Amino acid sequence: MRKSNQRVIPLILIVLLTATFVLGCSILKSDKKLQNKNKVIELEVTDEEDSDNVEEQELFFIPNQDGFVYLLYGSQLHTFYKKMYTHKYPDYQSFKVSILNDSIVPPLPRRMKLPDCECYLGEKFSEDSVVKSFFSHYSLDAFIEKYCFIMDNNRLGFLDDKSYNKRMTVAYCLWQRGYDFIHGGNPGGDWLERNGKCNPFKNLQKQEDNE
Repeated sequence: MRKSNQRVIPLILIVLLTATFVLGCSILKSDKKLQNKNKVIELEVTDEEDSDNVEEQELFFIPNQDGFVYLLYGSQLHTFYKKMYTHKYPDYQSFKVSILNDSIVPPLPRRMKLPDCECYLGEKFSEDSVVKSFFSHYSLDAFIEKYCFIMDNNRLGFLDDKSYNKRMTVAYCLWQRGYDFIHGGNPGGDWLERNGKCNPFKNLQKQEDNE
């Protein structure tokens, strides 16, 4: 009887050790699968977040029915779409295209709250008729030479930054040609970039080229 028990005990130990080893391998495999899966998900989320961030940071010059041109960022424009234009456009993209094509001259609300912010949209300017006329009748190179100077990293500064309406009209014209307007809000704090990522005209063209 003792010999039989002595044989059973080592057999039980072997079974337990084998089960522990198999279970450990399964857990390691599951962990690896979970890690790989998480890596894929993380990359996808990062890509989406990058795309969303660029769209939120896009800068728009929007003529309003009151005769002024307003500066809005993508996050503001998106909120404006959700509050006032969802009944007319099926998605934000189609609304944005209509804005860029001047198919809409929107009545911008003066005190519409921005998302997650207690401030309101509304920086505006009056177009300078002389700047606008020169832009319409001369080449882009001639326009830049007249109103801008080249800064470091091929950025463009404004030769006359004392007149707010004039400076903003120059920015508006070049924005229509694909330049990013980096707006610091004060003379000397504004400039233009050709290779930025926040010009909606240029981003829309990239999307169309990739389709």
